[in-house]
Amino acid sequence: MKNAFVLLPLVFTDAAITPAHVLRVVVVLAAFCCAASAIYCANDVMDRDADRAHPRKQHRPVASGQISAPMALAFAVILGVAAMWLALWASTWAAVLLAAYLANNLAYNLVLRHKTIADVMSIAVGFLLRILAGAAAIPVRPTSWLLLCGFFLALLLGFTKRRVEIAHAADQRYRGVLSNYSAQKLDVAISVTAAVTLVTYALYTVDASTVALHRTEYLPATLPLVSYGIFRIIFKAQEGSGDGPVDFVFRDPVVLMIGAAWVVMSFLILSYSQ
Repeated sequence: MKNAFVLLPLVFTDAAITPAHVLRVVVVLAAFCCAASAIYCANDVMDRDADRAHPRKQHRPVASGQISAPMALAFAVILGVAAMWLALWASTWAAVLLAAYLANNLAYNLVLRHKTIADVMSIAVGFLLRILAGAAAIPVRPTSWLLLCGFFLALLLGFTKRRVEIAHAADQRYRGVLSNYSAQKLDVAISVTAAVTLVTYALYTVDASTVALHRTEYLPATLPLVSYGIFRIIFKAQEGSGDGPVDFVFRDPVVLMIGAAWVVMSFLILSYSQ
């Protein structure tokens, strides 16, 4: 789901999209999937001792002993090299942005995940880099609105992830940064970022540059779906459902239907305007 942000520039652009553009963006998507897998492998090695004491994470391959640490690191290197090769094939700038994404994740795993607010900001930057890499593959210049909406939505997902984690008493014992958060603080952060996300998206749909770019005034029709989806995610986070927003986005049939409806409606509106 996270890497799907790479595809957004394909939809929200006025450029004439060709099969070659689609192929390059899909290749960049594959590159980010390989990079994410490499990061997971390396992270599992770094956290294996702490994971063994965790009630749920103890079942991860490295922590449980299913895969040795050297083998996991070898997988990480292979996947990282494959990711860079794929990104370079698509676009030099896409490869640069992928390298920045890897550096951001390395900084997150080593330092930033232990720093309040900086941990969530780092997650949001990762989403922005995905959007920029997708745009670089076409290549097009992403609109400021797309970057703003993507950034604030990523912040919202990051804070809801922390809200779910803090709702699980076990997680608070094993993730040091959670001791600096509280349910009350996170609820405020979630409320603010949700409001900013909705307002930013609403302004994007009615902005004169958006209307001129997509040649349609009907994008505001998607606002009810976006609003419902965001509120649903917030309520699920406050209930402590699942392991985080990504988990219950894929397991909650309502969120899945809302997301699918938004994709279909946006596609139809943008296609009708052409």
